[in-house]
Amino acid sequence: MFLVLNLPTFLFAQTEKPVLEVRRVVIDIEEGTKIGRYYRTHEGIDPVLGPDSYYSFNARFRRTNNFYEESLKRFFEKALLKEGFSVDGYGNVFEELRKNEKAKFALAFEIDSLAFNNRSVDFVTDFNGVMVISVRALDLDSREIVFSYHDKVGVFNDGRGYLQVNNYQVSDLSNNWKTIIEKFVKGLAEDPGFQDLMTNPLSPASKVEGDTIFLAQTRQLKSNSVELKNAINSTVTIAIGKSHGSGAIITSDGFVLTCAHNLSASDSVNVILSNGMKMTAQVLRKNKEHDVALLKIDGIETNPIKISQTRFPEPMDETWVIGTPGMTELGQSISKGIISGNRTIEERQYIQTDASVSPGNSGGPMLNANGELIGIVNAKIVGAGVEGLGFAIPVEIALEKLNVVLQ
Repeated sequence: MFLVLNLPTFLFAQTEKPVLEVRRVVIDIEEGTKIGRYYRTHEGIDPVLGPDSYYSFNARFRRTNNFYEESLKRFFEKALLKEGFSVDGYGNVFEELRKNEKAKFALAFEIDSLAFNNRSVDFVTDFNGVMVISVRALDLDSREIVFSYHDKVGVFNDGRGYLQVNNYQVSDLSNNWKTIIEKFVKGLAEDPGFQDLMTNPLSPASKVEGDTIFLAQTRQLKSNSVELKNAINSTVTIAIGKSHGSGAIITSDGFVLTCAHNLSASDSVNVILSNGMKMTAQVLRKNKEHDVALLKIDGIETNPIKISQTRFPEPMDETWVIGTPGMTELGQSISKGIISGNRTIEERQYIQTDASVSPGNSGGPMLNANGELIGIVNAKIVGAGVEGLGFAIPVEIALEKLNVVLQ
C-alpha cells in the first residue's frame, strides 16, 4: 500500500533561459595601434587632434572614450539583459542582495580589433566603424568550454555630440561601443548553436497528472569524476528537530528522493543544501511501507544527480554513498565500496554494500562508477562483530512505489 495524493495537474515552471555571468572582457589590441581616423570636412584645425588625425590605442584614448574592460563588461551585461537573459549579480552592489540564482554559464568576451572613422561637421559627428569580437562560454558545472562564437560587427551612427575636456571639445565615442556590442549580442542570441546551448541544459518542466508524477531528466552525462563531484553538491541534509537524514536532488527543478522514516507527519520539512543554505521542502509523496518519499524544493535550479537506466547493479561493481553521517556538520560525506549483492529481505529488494553507512546517511544517494543514482540508502545491520552491511532501495523500486515516471 502506498500513499497517493490526488493533486491537480500543474507544472513546475523553470527559468526560460539559464542565468549567465559575464566573467571578463579582454581587450586584445596592441598598445599604440592606429585604430581610428578623425577628420573635419570644413576649413580649420581641431585644437586637440589637428587635421585628419588618427586615434591610437593608448591611455588617453581609453580615458577619453571610456574604453576600459569594466566599462565594456557593463555594456555586454546590459545587452544580454536586453535580449532577455538574467545576468548573475547585475545591478547589486552587495552580495547579500543577489537573487538565489546560480549562473549556468560564465562568458568571456574578447575585443580582437577596432577600426573606425569619426567625422565632424559643425559640431555634429558621424561615426562608422567595425569591431571584431569573440566570446567563449564556460559550463560552470562541468568546467568545460562548451561554446565559442566570433563575429565582425559594423555600425554607422550620426548626430553624436561632444564631450568637454580641458576646455577642448573632443568626441565621446562610448555610445558607439554600446551600439556595436548590442548588435554583437543580438547576433549571438540568434545564433543556432547558442540557442541550442541555452535550451538543452534545462530539463522540460516536471508535471503531475492525476496520480502520476512525471519527472524531467534530460541531462547528458559528463566524465565520471565530474558526475561524482556534482552528486556531492546535489545531496542535501533532511533536518527534523534533533534528528536528520539525507536526500538526493534528482531534477533540475528541485525534486528530492529520500526515505520516509526521515520525515515527520508534517507536510513540509527543512533541508540544508550543500552550500549551507536552509530551505523548506514540500512532502509530495510518502510510502512508509517501502520507506521512500518524494520532496519538492521550490525556487532552485540545479544540476541534478542523473538516474541510472540500468536495472540493478552487479556484485563487485564499485559504488559510492553520499550523505550526512552522525551530525549535520558532516553533510555531503562520501564513502566508497563495492556492491556486495542484490538481496530480497521480507519480500523487498535491496542493494547490499560494504561502503560506510551510518545513522544520518538514510535517504542519501548510492551511485555507480558513472556517478549515476542506483539506490537510496535506508538501513544497515548493527551487531557485535558485524561490519560492512549497508543496504539501499533500488532507485527504480523507489520511483515505482511513489508512482513516479521519468520522462
